[in-house]
Amino acid sequence: MRKLALVALGVFLAGCGGKKVSADDLKNYQLTLDDLKTFYKDFPKVIETFRNITPTRSQIKEKGFEAFAEIDFPAATKQVIKETGFQDLNHFLKVYANVKLADIRLIAEKKIKEAEAELKKLDEALKTLEEDKKAGKVKEDQYKALKEQIEAQKKAIQEGINALKPFAQLEVSQANLDLVKKYWADVEAALIKGKDWENLE
Repeated sequence: MRKLALVALGVFLAGCGGKKVSADDLKNYQLTLDDLKTFYKDFPKVIETFRNITPTRSQIKEKGFEAFAEIDFPAATKQVIKETGFQDLNHFLKVYANVKLADIRLIAEKKIKEAEAELKKLDEALKTLEEDKKAGKVKEDQYKALKEQIEAQKKAIQEGINALKPFAQLEVSQANLDLVKKYWADVEAALIKGKDWENLE
């Protein structure tokens, strides 16, 4: 009787994707091109079954992979997975977590790079303003007003960079980051179609 119960439990776990994966399992997973193809094709359908329990931006920032390992998927997700190219629920979660974190990190890195370029332009503007003041090309009141305006812009941009840094530091393997970046347009198309795209605005 005990043996039959264990067999039944094994069948049940196999149907659910086996033992629940840990954050380390997710972090150590190596994405493949086939994973991305399956994600592109099937993700929008799968997420409809658990949209209301996806990790929030703050949870992702604070917990990284742990935020995904904590998802308690409903039975509907497990059922839909069987109709996709994912091997099982655990396979889906490994792909989803890595794709999502890589996408967010790439977005953060891109935005920081753009913001730093803007800071450089403002530094140049300040330098030019100082030179114009010395050359007597701008009046003192104009100089002060323009300087305050530029410094306020710099402060706002720097605050934006500081807010993005935790996302740019999300722990994702370089191999997975490189693969997602290579097919970034398709990855984002799937996330947008699934209404799970995060622009970090």
